[in-house]
Amino acid sequence: MKHLLIFTALLSLIFSGSSFARNCGTMDVHEHLLQTDPKYAENIEQIEAFTAARIAELERTGHMRVNGVITIPVNVIVVYSNSQQNISDAQIQSQI
Repeated sequence: MKHLLIFTALLSLIFSGSSFARNCGTMDVHEHLLQTDPKYAENIEQIEAFTAARIAELERTGHMRVNGVITIPVNVIVVYSNSQQNISDAQIQSQI
C-alpha cells in the first residue's frame, strides 16, 4: 500500500509539472516549413521584402511619425458561471 501511495504521488507530481509549461508550436512549424517548403519560404521572403519597403517609404515621407495620442479600442469579455465569479470594472481597467 505504501508503494502504491508513493507511486501515485510521483505520477501526479510528474503530470502536474508538465501542465505548467505551455508551449506554442508556431515557430517550430514555421522553421520546419521554411526548411522543407520552398514556396512557403518564397512567400515569407516576399512578405518581408514588402514590409521593409513599406516601412522605408513611410519613414521617407514622414508618415511614420505619430503626433498626439493614439487610442486603441479594447473589448473585454468576462466569462463566469455565477455573480460571485465576476470581476469588477476597476480590476479590468487595472489589467489593461
